[in-house]
Amino acid sequence: MKKLNVCLIVFAILMISVTFFTGCGTITGPDPPPPPDTTPKNISVEVKYVRIEPWYLESSEVVSLNWKYSNTQGAAVMPKISENTHAVGNIPIKTETRITMGAEDWRKRGKVRKRFFICFKGKEIELIFNGSEYGDVVFVLHNNDTIEIISPL
Repeated sequence: MKKLNVCLIVFAILMISVTFFTGCGTITGPDPPPPPDTTPKNISVEVKYVRIEPWYLESSEVVSLNWKYSNTQGAAVMPKISENTHAVGNIPIKTETRITMGAEDWRKRGKVRKRFFICFKGKEIELIFNGSEYGDVVFVLHNNDTIEIISPL
């Protein structure tokens, strides 16, 4: 009889344990965030270029923007909007795509890239990168409105 009582007690403890641990569910924490949207989207941005010293005053004020991505490339003259600042709007680019961009500044006598700003959705983000002020910059504008500098070429 004592053996039967001990077995019933052990069985009851086991059943309570099983019920408790299976009834509470598993502890996993909050749901993970959804994966980022990496679908390329066609958008238009404004690009602003600020000339940095030194420059050559005897050359003209002409600044042109060049960009390319995938099988698309374009160029546009950047009108002067203030002293040593030029900008052009409605530049078609794709998000989530590697974009190569540079400006040809006659007063700098070469292809320049320092002090580029991408303006979209009321934001103005500077393309900050190391290296020389000359050449192109390669970047990705992500759908979450962040810019990733891939390389200053």
